Amino acid sequence: MPRSSCFLAWRPRGLPGVWEVLIAQKLIVGLLLLAAFRDADGAVLTGTVDVALAGVLLVAYWAARGWKAWSGR
Repeated sequence: MPRSSCFLAWRPRGLPGVWEVLIAQKLIVGLLLLAAFRDADGAVLTGTVDVALAGVLLVAYWAARGWKAWSGR
């Protein structure tokens, strides 16, 4: 996972855009693996895990109210 996830653990609403970038990255990579690299070894498992992790991140985004990072302090 990228280092940006460390910032989410430290200050979930501290940096605007980190949640959104991380969720988008997991979703895009997962869907790309499932769609384009289906025949590669481990691609389906990795893609499924990445898409599931994007779902978990969406729940965490909601629980931490990550959208409030955009409202100026």
